[in-house]
Amino acid sequence: MRAAVAVAGTVLAAPAFAQDTTTEGLVIDLAGGEGGAPEGVLAMFLAAIMEPYAHAVASLALWAILMLVVTIVAVATPVRDRTPSGHPVRDYADKGYRAARAHRNAVEAAGPFVAATVAAILAGASPVWVNWLASLFVVARAATFAVHVWTENQMARSATWAAGTLCVVGLALSGLFAALAG
Repeated sequence: MRAAVAVAGTVLAAPAFAQDTTTEGLVIDLAGGEGGAPEGVLAMFLAAIMEPYAHAVASLALWAILMLVVTIVAVATPVRDRTPSGHPVRDYADKGYRAARAHRNAVEAAGPFVAATVAAILAGASPVWVNWLASLFVVARAATFAVHVWTENQMARSATWAAGTLCVVGLALSGLFAALAG
């Protein structure tokens, strides 16, 4: 089992090591060192991801925090009227409806963003593009949430949504191209 984890860590870290010329001469301890844990491989794997993709990894963490804030606001904002199924009645003049809709919209965006970001990182896509696109996605989605909940400006809401969506498309394409090129 330890050998399988060490090999998996080495394989997953390979794209990042292929881009980094400072890792020449590294020795990967597949035996796991003292205690039997593959700490050397795990540490190298995490370092290989964290260093070049630090902003993208931070963006994933910020997205998780933003999702919690969106959830709290959606739950805490009272809704004027509900349908028999319990959902808010569609009324953009109702802040409670807009908060609930912002929450559903953020949940819909979460999966593609996380998948595209992780795929781009694991495929060894350009760290500059991955970091920029992941960071811009979080900024665009924070703006989408603010516009969604605190205004009725549908044009601004659509523009910020489109900006976030384009970031996800860019992340997915960079991951796809990196995987196919590798």
